[in-house]
Amino acid sequence: MVGLQSVSQIWHTLHTHFTSNTRAQIKKICLRLKTPKQDHSISAYLLEIKTTIDSLAAIGAPMSIEDQVEAILNGLSEDYDHFVASIMSRLEPYTINEIEALLLAQEERLAKPRSVDLLSYSPVAAVATWHPSHARNGKLNH
Repeated sequence: MVGLQSVSQIWHTLHTHFTSNTRAQIKKICLRLKTPKQDHSISAYLLEIKTTIDSLAAIGAPMSIEDQVEAILNGLSEDYDHFVASIMSRLEPYTINEIEALLLAQEERLAKPRSVDLLSYSPVAAVATWHPSHARNGKLNH
């Protein structure tokens, strides 16, 4: 610490240096929370969020539970809009563990293929719904 005359000046300089570095580090880490889920699984996404939140806590900038929930919900894709609306509309806030469990269940629900009503496409259904009045001159009327 060239040019500094006292221990107080040295400490002040060190404090200023590390405080500005810490602020920059906090901003950099917080930017990670603004990154959307993308194509990751919910488990991988939640792990990224948790790692980021833990990093913030480690440098002296812990997040409140409300901010953690907001960070989780803000990064979700449009597929989860109804889920987010239901979470936000509850009067009593969910815990992080509850939200994680609900998100995993929602991911599983979204991954299930849409079941097709096979009866409506089967020949049996076509015969069962056919009526002689539907046909005139050998043509079907719909």
